Amino acid sequence: MAVLLFLLSGCSASQESRPVTTEEAQILATTRFHNFNAGVRSLRFDVRSQGRQLAFSGWYDWVDHVGYGLLKGRAQDQQSALALLLWNATSVGSHPVASTAASAPLPIPDVESLDTEWTGTLLEPGESGLDTILGMMPLLGQDRPENALLVQQNGARFEGTEELNGATVSVFSVLADNAETRESDSADSQSNTRLYVNEQGLLMRLGLRLGDGAEWTFIEFGEAPGVELGDPFAESG
Repeated sequence: MAVLLFLLSGCSASQESRPVTTEEAQILATTRFHNFNAGVRSLRFDVRSQGRQLAFSGWYDWVDHVGYGLLKGRAQDQQSALALLLWNATSVGSHPVASTAASAPLPIPDVESLDTEWTGTLLEPGESGLDTILGMMPLLGQDRPENALLVQQNGARFEGTEELNGATVSVFSVLADNAETRESDSADSQSNTRLYVNEQGLLMRLGLRLGDGAEWTFIEFGEAPGVELGDPFAESG
């Protein structure tokens, strides 16, 4: 499992990259804690994985560390549903779904028979773009704030501000200690993770530079009122 060292990145043409201030480090030190307190949040992303363009929309619960949603594939400018995905920190399961499905159904289907109705495999971050993103989710929430001094010492950097969905977010560069880390002499290319954080310290967007690619893959987070995932893995056990 990749280990996320909580440093951080973003990009604003009007501001230069610099180390975070003490105040910014304190905000970053609570970002994962704010995610945990938020509980279930929506997420969506597009990613090229093993030669195929994929799109995912669903939710992640940082209390139970369970994610769930609909995976679609694109072919000839059309998207069709491929499967439902259900995952935790170590495993991912897939469930058949109608190709015309627009979103993942709630409640999660067949949770009482995961062993027979879902096809499960080990989650292997670094093996594919999809697994890398799914494996990153558990690392973005924890039940206590981090040490702000360590955030500064680990090299967190402020990259500027951007407008995201009508709100101003601060963008920080994050270095991730995993198989996807890029080798380069420049600070920007060494940072393979960007965190877009709002004024309350909540993560609104995650940017990942996957593998050797120069392009960024973005994961968008939002509110999920009324959505409850629970922990189907524990319930089935």
